[in-house]
Amino acid sequence: MQNQFQRPKTSITIKEGDTFAGSYRIISQIGHGGMGAVYRVHHAFLNREFALKTIPPDEVTKESWARFQMEAKSVAKLEHKNMVKIYDLGIAEGKFPYYVMDLLEGESLAELLKRQATLPLPEALEIFCQIADGLNFAHERGFVHRDIKPGNIMLTFDKGATKPTVKILDFGIAKLATPTGQDCAATTNTGAIFGSPLYMSPEQCRGAEVDPRSDIYSIGCALYETLTGAPPFMGDSALITMVKHQKEIPLKLREASLGKDFPEGIEIIVSRLLAKEKADRYQSLTDLHNDLLAVKSGKPLTTQYFNNKRVQEAYDDDDDYDEDEEDDYEENNQSSGMPKIVIVAIVIATVLLLAATILLIYVLTTGQGLGG
Repeated sequence: MQNQFQRPKTSITIKEGDTFAGSYRIISQIGHGGMGAVYRVHHAFLNREFALKTIPPDEVTKESWARFQMEAKSVAKLEHKNMVKIYDLGIAEGKFPYYVMDLLEGESLAELLKRQATLPLPEALEIFCQIADGLNFAHERGFVHRDIKPGNIMLTFDKGATKPTVKILDFGIAKLATPTGQDCAATTNTGAIFGSPLYMSPEQCRGAEVDPRSDIYSIGCALYETLTGAPPFMGDSALITMVKHQKEIPLKLREASLGKDFPEGIEIIVSRLLAKEKADRYQSLTDLHNDLLAVKSGKPLTTQYFNNKRVQEAYDDDDDYDEDEEDDYEENNQSSGMPKIVIVAIVIATVLLLAATILLIYVLTTGQGLGG
């Protein structure tokens, strides 16, 4: 597909009622942005509606063309219930690169949050379990999305369903590692910064190499916003926001939501997701999925993170901290320090020694014996 289209000298528009690529009748435009335009179309032979995405020829640039190809190739390889399915791919009239995908009826998580501000924890857990499941499928096949945010999470409802089905959108800046470890598109080279600042990982903000754990951080930002009504970091500019991702520690969910109660388990999960260092985050979305299910069912987290000093310190002064779990943590770590009784004995001995020293100094300075 690389060099098969010809850039026209004049602007070309696609109008309602036009037939596109011989089979698709344009019904209406449903979206337009830097990555092209999306149309609602009807396939005459199949008698079915689809979504068709194309880049108008007069808007094609080297970057948009590379991103468009990456998105099409990425999504075409990811057949999963939480991914959009690709049905057709080509270049119409030698001018319009396009692909055809599922027509999704619903709204994005961003649109939902704009209406409701926050979601109840059970609803959020349902959505983010599906996000973890779908994105894990992509990670296992070598893809890193790099732009996970509420706007790229579509919520659809199947007929008769009471819960939404998540569809992960926009793999336009996805990174796919080749066997040599190099990125397969020029738009994804290390040193280039891609993503949305409110949801970018610290390493993305630095323009450093990313891996699946960068997506895991972005999921943490989206989950934080879903539960509190705002992303963990917001600066006056994109640059300030990116610096905050690298330097600042986010408020706990309870503080960010002005006192709303959250189970300790979800506080720990979010803290783990938003760790500055990749090694301190969840190492796979399978682990995250299991822990979200644990919170959903009221069970303990499947992986114990209390051995992570940073996570532990984040909850040392929490009024709602579970004292039983704190006692268990201390008991498990007593072997690495002195027993409490020894510490108490040392303190008492120190106090007695200090008192004796003061008394001796008094006797020597007054020249009186203890008997007066």
